[in-house]
Amino acid sequence: MADVVVDIQRFNETIAVYTRARQELDSMIRALKAEINSLGNEWKGEASKGFSLNHFPKLYDSMEEHIKKIERLENELKTVISEFNSLDRELRNLSS
Repeated sequence: MADVVVDIQRFNETIAVYTRARQELDSMIRALKAEINSLGNEWKGEASKGFSLNHFPKLYDSMEEHIKKIERLENELKTVISEFNSLDRELRNLSS
């Protein structure tokens, strides 16, 4: 029977990449939101409302959705690692 080699370290490295990307995107969103709030406080009346109500919420929602997708990918990879580890233990127990 052929051995199937799964490099768990590669999965962990990939999870780390996704985690860093998610954290960076989240940080960027928070910084952007703070800047937009600051800018909005400088504007008056309809100009302030028009920008903050029409442009930023769409961008913010889109970025938030991307963060959720990245987090789901992270969780799926963690599940794969857990399942491979469990399968590996079971196979080792069968062969001993």
